[in-house]
Amino acid sequence: MIRNLAVIIFVCCWATQAISADWGYKSLTLPHTESKKAEESKSNAPVSPLKPFGSFSWSDGLLDVVMKTQSTEGVDKTELCVSDSCITIGNLKTMDELSVRITELIKKKNPIYLNPNDPRVKGDLAVFTAAAGVKKVFPETQAHFYVKAKSIIIAGIPFEMRIDMEIAPGLVVKTFDKVAYNAGKLYYYPLVLKTISLDSRSPILNSKHMEIRKILESKYGICPSGKITSAGLQQIEHVNPCFNVAYISDVQIQGTVSSSGSAGGYLKVSCDKNTCSMIYENNPVIKQLDLDYKEFMSNLEQNKLKGKKDMSNSL
Repeated sequence: MIRNLAVIIFVCCWATQAISADWGYKSLTLPHTESKKAEESKSNAPVSPLKPFGSFSWSDGLLDVVMKTQSTEGVDKTELCVSDSCITIGNLKTMDELSVRITELIKKKNPIYLNPNDPRVKGDLAVFTAAAGVKKVFPETQAHFYVKAKSIIIAGIPFEMRIDMEIAPGLVVKTFDKVAYNAGKLYYYPLVLKTISLDSRSPILNSKHMEIRKILESKYGICPSGKITSAGLQQIEHVNPCFNVAYISDVQIQGTVSSSGSAGGYLKVSCDKNTCSMIYENNPVIKQLDLDYKEFMSNLEQNKLKGKKDMSNSL
């Protein structure tokens, strides 16, 4: 039996010493059939910064995600979901069109949320501050939005796609026009793309799952395995992404593609002959939006204090 899947090590960046001019490829032993020279040549191939799947962007809001999902090649069904409730949606092009579907989804999930003054709802409302100190609210238990679609064809294998959204109040600071709302604008949802998951259990995997490996190797090259110290991580602001192999054979693939910096993220891959999962995660942008919002709130507070006497001398 193949050993149980090892825990995949997520590496957001690499110490400079760990990546030589040829990516340290000679130290990595893989079951390749190609010549060593060809492999080393491949490892020197230039790579581009890690981006999410397809036409998506790390900074996409809910409407961006819906529209890009619907325009993705092969997609014949798109669903908008909150928690465990979903509705099928057609082509949407404006935030107002999206707001109608959000209201429909809220009604399906729990119609009491259509009345924010309902005592059962008030305790669930979260507050964030928009420009000029205006308060906006959204129900916390009704805010786990995601989009589902099928089928995406990769290497001849059909995948289902799921895109999870994250509440990020900092979106109101940078791009308020990306903030979604329901009909009547009772609630506002500052949602940004968090993860894109591609999953398949197709029987085609039995004979074609290793094609995924070839695609990753061709696009990203190979990083050597190994541990990087925290000091080493702090020294690097950005490094080109590469496929860091945790385990790979003719039966299984495990690995990550990582990129540091404010526009980076990572891709986790785990495939065998029965299942295949690829997950893109957007941590840097979400963290930056959190910092933007904290700075925004700090500035609002400081503006309120202008003109008031400072009592530091009384300490």
